[in-house]
Amino acid sequence: AVLDRTVVIIISDHGEIFAKHGRFGRAGAERGTLYDEVVRIPWLMKIPRHPGKVVSGLVQIIDIMPSLLGVLEIPEPPQLQGKNVMPLVSGERDEINRYVFAGSLYGGPVGSRAWRIYPARSMSESVRSLEWKLIHEMTRNAEGQQEERYELYDLTDDPDELNNLVHEKPLVVATFNGVLENWKRQAENLEVRNVFNPDVLPPEIIEGAK
Repeated sequence: AVLDRTVVIIISDHGEIFAKHGRFGRAGAERGTLYDEVVRIPWLMKIPRHPGKVVSGLVQIIDIMPSLLGVLEIPEPPQLQGKNVMPLVSGERDEINRYVFAGSLYGGPVGSRAWRIYPARSMSESVRSLEWKLIHEMTRNAEGQQEERYELYDLTDDPDELNNLVHEKPLVVATFNGVLENWKRQAENLEVRNVFNPDVLPPEIIEGAK
């Protein structure tokens, strides 16, 4: 059957906050930020000839592409940002990402539709390990006033992210902020390619799209 030789992946793009932390929605200046209710999403995979199991370990949406390439035994292209999760599935490794990251720009220019609904702009970013999570948020309101905020959570003892330890754990904040800054530099240095350029697509794909 077709299903017996088909890879199926089900995910969501984000979660929502419903009044927890006094916020609503997802990441945004007046709606939410990158708590686990927003960034922790389901990832279900059906892989032919693999029995069902629950896999622990930190993964990201950008890991989907290299994971599919791994299942199909296709070599990864250079400068790939994500990682193949199949070593987690097979049990070869118990970790592929020491840290995982999230980021969001929210709000539009003054006078835009987004600005009229939410007259503020924000930049939210986070880095987490299994034990700790750092959230960094910068907001600017319609009057141009800017505010910067850091939040640090011990996910082992505080999985609901209710006790901000940013002032109690300055060394942890510095370490995770350094990891976040290094990740941003690496992301900015990635070569941007137009993968939809018909000049570089295989002929069979071009023919099939006609």
